[in-house]
Amino acid sequence: MSLLENLKGVVLEGQIEGAGKDCMGLYLEQQKLLQGRPVYRYRQGLFWLYFDAKVQEWKVKNGRGVNMMYVPSDAIQASEILSDWVIVDESTKPASKVVCPHVKVRTATPKEIEEEKEFMRDIVIENLNPIFEEVSGFYKVVLDKSMAGRPVYQSSDGSLMILYEPHRETWCIRAVASAEVLAESPVCDTKLPTKIDVTKPWKFFDCDVTGLTIRYANDADKQADEKRLNTRKIEEERSKGCDIIVELGKDARTVKSGTYKLQDDDLNGHPVHKHKTGCEISHDSVRWCLKSPNGGIEAYCRSQAKHPSLIAAPWLRVEEEELQETPSEDPNEQDKQKEKEKEK
Repeated sequence: MSLLENLKGVVLEGQIEGAGKDCMGLYLEQQKLLQGRPVYRYRQGLFWLYFDAKVQEWKVKNGRGVNMMYVPSDAIQASEILSDWVIVDESTKPASKVVCPHVKVRTATPKEIEEEKEFMRDIVIENLNPIFEEVSGFYKVVLDKSMAGRPVYQSSDGSLMILYEPHRETWCIRAVASAEVLAESPVCDTKLPTKIDVTKPWKFFDCDVTGLTIRYANDADKQADEKRLNTRKIEEERSKGCDIIVELGKDARTVKSGTYKLQDDDLNGHPVHKHKTGCEISHDSVRWCLKSPNGGIEAYCRSQAKHPSLIAAPWLRVEEEELQETPSEDPNEQDKQKEKEKEK
């Protein structure tokens, strides 16, 4: 049976300010009992409503176990509570307690339950623009995590997450391993990523790009994503131990086209390939870099692909004045560089 079927819940409501205000809302009934009474959970475990038999009280605690509210009552269901709730404010020393007779618990309506289901549904990121290929696919909602009262989602292979970041006021797609922001939505305050305005561009690989949409997933989407991941695993296996061919345009400055041979040692969990001239393609844990013989980065792309031949993201050229030059370790090369500096 799906988690979204036969859901029941209660609504904790009341006109209050300050401590306890964030606890108001719909709590879904969990598939377990505690002391013969149901346990209720607010979105992604942000708050819990349950009965504490030791003190004969119903309590609301946050995800860290801090007591937010309580009410003396031995009611079998939360919706049967008749006593007045007490709000606990832990920010004061000692903690203050305020009786709130206006706070009540009622049974959630079918419409409210249907609306709450949206916070528990998986999503699909679709790309109308090939530039979004690496972040597209099926994302599963993480039921025990939330950010700013919004769901958190993780890609099928666990490498990417999409979450709302209140300090940015945007939804971000992050690489789990490096925490790098790969894509950032337009500024918004939507509770769900499916509500993001599709006409506005995302910030992607340092560019403003349109063509990314997010919708709710279905069974066919999950099956298609499993097939895509299996195909990618096969491609990754085939690419292991292989040299690569790099084809560059006429405007390449310090790097060369041709065969780049696989090196013996990996770097940051990714293979390293080198041209006979010393040019190199390697990964710095955040991005793939195309380097000149002296270590300067001429181009890069923010990609988590396991092999350079599997990169779908665009390469970005480093401007002339930004080229990162590092001194050669070869003493002869160092002498040549010093002579060039003297001539200038």
